[in-house]
Amino acid sequence: MTQLTRAEAPGSAPNRNAQPLEDVRMQEVYGGARSSVNTILVVQADRPGRRTVILMRQAAGF
Repeated sequence: MTQLTRAEAPGSAPNRNAQPLEDVRMQEVYGGARSSVNTILVVQADRPGRRTVILMRQAAGF
C-alpha cells in the first residue's frame, strides 16, 4: 500500500484551491462570515458511468 503525503491525500485539493476562494466570497456576501471544508466525498476505484451521488438535506427513511 502506498503512503500518501498530506499534499497528495484525498481532500487536500479543496483545501488548497476552492476553500480560499469560497472564504473570500463568503466574507463579501455575508459580511465577515468564514467558510470551511467540513465534509468531503472521496470516490475510489470507480468505473466510468457507474456513479450516482444524491445529496439530501433531510433523512431518507433510514
